[in-house]
Amino acid sequence: MLPRLAFRLIGAILTASSLSGLLAAQNFDMVGHDRRIVALGGLMHFHPGDDPTLAWARPDFDDSSWSLIRGDENWYVQGYPKLAGFAWYRFDVTLPSYTGPLALWIPMIATNFQVYADGRLIGENGTMPPRAQPRYAQNLVLPIPDDPTRSGRSLSIAIRVWHYPSELEQYGGIQESMQLGDASLMTEWQTHRSHELFWANTQFGIAGLVCLLAGLGSLWLFFMRPADREFLWFGVWEIVNVLLISAYASFRSVNVVVWMVGQAILIAGLNVSLPIMIRHFRKINRSRLYWAAIAVALLDCSLDFLVTFNWISVAVHFEIGAVMKFMIGVLNCGLLFAPSRESKAEKWVFALPLGFDFLNLTFNYLAFALVARGVVWAARYLDLFFNGITDRPFPLGTYQATGIAVQLALFAVVLLRFARTRSEEERYKTELEAARIVQQVLVPSEIPTVPGFAVENVYKPAGQVGGDFSQIIPIANGGVLIVIGDVSGKGMPAAMTVSLLVGTFRTLAHYTQSPAEILAAMNQRMMARSSGGFTTCLVLTVSAAGRLTAANAGHIAPYVNGSELSLINGLPLGLSAHEQYIESVFPLAAGEQLTLITDGVVEARATSGELLGFERVKGLVTHSADSIVRAAQNYGQDDDITVLTLRLAPA
Repeated sequence: MLPRLAFRLIGAILTASSLSGLLAAQNFDMVGHDRRIVALGGLMHFHPGDDPTLAWARPDFDDSSWSLIRGDENWYVQGYPKLAGFAWYRFDVTLPSYTGPLALWIPMIATNFQVYADGRLIGENGTMPPRAQPRYAQNLVLPIPDDPTRSGRSLSIAIRVWHYPSELEQYGGIQESMQLGDASLMTEWQTHRSHELFWANTQFGIAGLVCLLAGLGSLWLFFMRPADREFLWFGVWEIVNVLLISAYASFRSVNVVVWMVGQAILIAGLNVSLPIMIRHFRKINRSRLYWAAIAVALLDCSLDFLVTFNWISVAVHFEIGAVMKFMIGVLNCGLLFAPSRESKAEKWVFALPLGFDFLNLTFNYLAFALVARGVVWAARYLDLFFNGITDRPFPLGTYQATGIAVQLALFAVVLLRFARTRSEEERYKTELEAARIVQQVLVPSEIPTVPGFAVENVYKPAGQVGGDFSQIIPIANGGVLIVIGDVSGKGMPAAMTVSLLVGTFRTLAHYTQSPAEILAAMNQRMMARSSGGFTTCLVLTVSAAGRLTAANAGHIAPYVNGSELSLINGLPLGLSAHEQYIESVFPLAAGEQLTLITDGVVEARATSGELLGFERVKGLVTHSADSIVRAAQNYGQDDDITVLTLRLAPA
């Protein structure tokens, strides 16, 4: 059934089109060959201006003095290149003797219009001045009211058009041939035309789908890796692209002003997010070039607002806009070539298609400016811009071609970035594993047995490799030498510093058991590295008789039976080469518990953000090392945790 209807429809239209050239001016015939459709592409009477009394809509109005214009092209290419505002079309159609329902199919008329049949309003789009609301609309079917007295005579059609002066496409009036005929066939033709419009906009649909998938994928990468902000801005840029290339206006009636304002905002978002994305991709600072790119993007957006509300002419908008597009391209390409430690290949992969894209936009704006000035031949380039390259497998113009090239370049940059990041992660993972092995050797998990002392040492790093360290070494007089510390920073640098300090401490323990001398030597070793950072450290000895000697380099003071010992504090290691550390001496009675902790215990953080704090820690330090660690972890571990407890056994 559908193929037969389609064959009838196309055959009727072809027959109507082949005979339309033989018709008299402004009179179209539906009687000849018993046609059920007539193509209204021939000559019509045309007159610029308006008649507010609507006398020009009456069928008996004498329009013989009006000009003739074809009904299958806009008035721009037919001698009215600078016409904006009102104009009228008039023509007659000779009807057959039957009185079946008729309808008028309208492809697109720019911008607002009213259609009159025998003086009666049968349909309109938008509202007319003085309270005009310009609207885009196309592929409309307007039923013509039945009138038995009309059978076998002429039907008078009058179309009142108002072209919005600030519409960026200056082609006013009827854009292509209308069709009039049997109402059922007009409905079929409308459906057929919807399919054609869908196919003509396939390039935008495919581009939108690609941008949507790329944008969502990039945003997912950002949420997985929040530190890589280039993925965030790439996703934002792609999502704005999706909204910008929407072909919604091709299928629905939309308010022209709202549409133009929305497009202006989206273009601003696209052009502003571009330099931000480039800055994060290239890892460069916010330079004057960067701020200039954003400023020009905002100025370009302001032009769209000015022309939308008739504050500047369309020609001026496109002339200044051409300069703006060129500057945006130059500034963003300049950002790509700004000095950076990032890959040089990426900037060439992205800069070439991006430069061609903005150069293409510049020429397009120049062509629009010429068209706005009445240079008709410039419209040929606009056809090339939108769909003039090829129609296989779908219509494609230079606009989409350069846009696709930019998309492919960005995909390549993302792939290069991902491959490089993965390589760096693998290298970092290998280095981290090596550091973990070294740390395991230098910071053994087993506690040495020291006669006369009960020692517990629990270490819970926040990551694979921690920055805390502690050592327990028996000394010759039956006592014990202890060190506990916390290296600033995280990951690989902290792990290597731990390894350095533990190795230094073990070496020094063979030559001296003085806490102050050990701290001074460790400080000199830290200063020699010249890599920045610092380390809090506490060194103490406990003799078999219970004499506790301690020197502190900015670490948390030790506790004895829950009371904090008052030590003379020195600067942390690695801050001053001339720092002198002073020893403090305390008695430790048999059965009393000495507790040493790192700041991971005090700075345990609850989900509410509240810290465990020193007051709560005072109530914990009399417990076993394992109990203290579990309490801090249950509260909310936020850093490496080390707890060391020591008791002097009774004689």
